[in-house]
Amino acid sequence: GDEWIVVYIRSTEGDGAPLYYRRGIAHSNGTITWLAPEQVVYDPPGNVLVAPEGLEITPSGYVFVGYGTLNTQTSTDYYYYITKTELTNGTWLEKEGYPFFIYYNKTELYEAEIETLNSDHGCYSVVMPTDKNPLGFLIWNDELQSANETVGTFPIYEPRHFSIITDNNRNVHVTWLANDTSIRYSFRNWATNSWEITGQKIV
Repeated sequence: GDEWIVVYIRSTEGDGAPLYYRRGIAHSNGTITWLAPEQVVYDPPGNVLVAPEGLEITPSGYVFVGYGTLNTQTSTDYYYYITKTELTNGTWLEKEGYPFFIYYNKTELYEAEIETLNSDHGCYSVVMPTDKNPLGFLIWNDELQSANETVGTFPIYEPRHFSIITDNNRNVHVTWLANDTSIRYSFRNWATNSWEITGQKIV
């Protein structure tokens, strides 16, 4: 058709600044009809910075949102969470049971991304910590089913240098620039619920 869902999340990443969500309909003439004003996903306390860490839209239009928090008084305690909206009308209403605490790191930076699994009730997230092996996390049937899966045995060169996609069969594919400057690839097979390729060298 000539209309598409458009969603964004944002934060100024200042002390106590909220994480916002907005949803609209994009039209073929270049305009966007916003369904509601910006909605607050998470309103942190004054000594906490919140940063967007990915979003994904499910087949029926629900949205998974990832976000990280940091204690700005100590510059430590990195946390990562995934939450989800209950509604598709532009209003943010957090689904019961969310958010899920996904990952914690005391002092080191990380990046994370989310991909849906061809379902309204599941997603997969990969976390890339600095100088540590990449980790995988499965949410299925709106529950955290698996955590700290070993995605690969080669640490990333720099947390932003990676990509994750899922296919129609719910398999997960991950590529990243490893700290030996090679490009690595890992594959998670949905049918066997396991990583069957972990860190294969591509280049």
